[in-house]
Order: sequence, then structure tokens, then C-alpha cells
Amino acid sequence: MKSPILIATLISSLIAIYAQAEEAESSAEQTAVAEAASEATPESAAEETVEENTEAMAADSEPPLATPEDLNSIRYSCSNQALVRRLEIDYLNAPEQVPCEVNYYKDTEMPDTKETLWQAQNTQGYCEDKAQGFIAKLSNWGWECEKL
Repeated sequence: MKSPILIATLISSLIAIYAQAEEAESSAEQTAVAEAASEATPESAAEETVEENTEAMAADSEPPLATPEDLNSIRYSCSNQALVRRLEIDYLNAPEQVPCEVNYYKDTEMPDTKETLWQAQNTQGYCEDKAQGFIAKLSNWGWECEKL
């Protein structure tokens, strides 16, 4: 008769472990979003110098996400089980790459609530680099991202 009690205890333990793992993943995402939001400052503080940006682009062998020649924005959708996140690079003076904003949406939990993570007024490639880095973080956390 101890077997049903043992099985119930094991199931209860597994549920608790699963809940802790999901909470840790959610906490990691919230921390990354908070860090990204804390970096979003006025132009003089938020943008890297042209020299630093050029060096960073030369060091990174991956091509930029896209060019906005005839786009107003570049959109990505990321999903993890039933949750959906959206990341958009909005070009405020398309087809120019600047000014731009990187906007983040939690479509499942807070539909149409926009959080601007980064913005640039003068440095081309800044928004694309930041978006690419954030998409890489989401992918590392198990999110599947695709360009829309």
C-alpha cells in the first residue's frame, strides 16, 4: 500500500520541479528585458560611436538582419509553447535606417503593449545589431523565432 503514496509523492515532486524550471526561465527573460530597457536612453547615451559600431560590424561575420530600402519595419515572431513574443525594428523615416526603434511585444500576456528596448537617431545598424542579439538570447532560452 506504500506504492500509491510513493507514486503520488514522486508526481508531486516532478510538478514542483517543472514549475520551478518555468519560473526560472521566465525570470531570465524578465531580467534580459529589464536590462535591455535600462540601456534605452537618449541618443547621446544610447548610441555607440560610429567608430565602435564599424568595429563591431567588422568583427561580426554575420550579415545584418535586412536593409530597410522599401520597408517601414522588420518583424520577428518568437514562440515557446503557447507563448508568443514579437520583436520589431521600426524605421521612423523609411527608407532611411535612422531614426529607428527596437520594440518588444508580449502578444500572449499583454497584447498590443509596446516596450521600446533600444532606439537610435544617427548610428546606422545599431537597431539591427541590438535586435539580432536579443533574438539570439531568446533562441538560447528555447524560443523559436522567425522573420515575418
